[in-house]
Amino acid sequence: MRQSKAKYALLAPPLIFFFALSLIPLLLTLGLSLTSVDLSGVGSWIGVDNYRRLLSDRIFLEGYRNTLLYVLMGVPIQYVLGLLLAVLVSQFTRGRRILRLIILVPLMVAPLVIGFIWKMMLDSRMGPV
Repeated sequence: MRQSKAKYALLAPPLIFFFALSLIPLLLTLGLSLTSVDLSGVGSWIGVDNYRRLLSDRIFLEGYRNTLLYVLMGVPIQYVLGLLLAVLVSQFTRGRRILRLIILVPLMVAPLVIGFIWKMMLDSRMGPV
């Protein structure tokens, strides 16, 4: 009995943290989606009217269809190609480290370059934003 109480005591902080950082914002966003808010921040309750307008918008439905096609076709293809590339790289005995380096360096450098670009863009003296 004492061990089960200890398990719950150890599980409580991460569960509270999870609910505080995921469930509460989700519910607040859902509530906000059921209102109409202007630029002054004043909102009025409109219920599911936002969703009705969204589902009757041709441009939204076309974008949703394109996104769904991309996910259903692109993600499995990328998964299979990545798996095949990983198997292929693991088969090499000579030059395996260099090949891994050639494959992984662009993946590591891209976020760094994007960070520097945003830092320059948001610079208060020279940045355009």
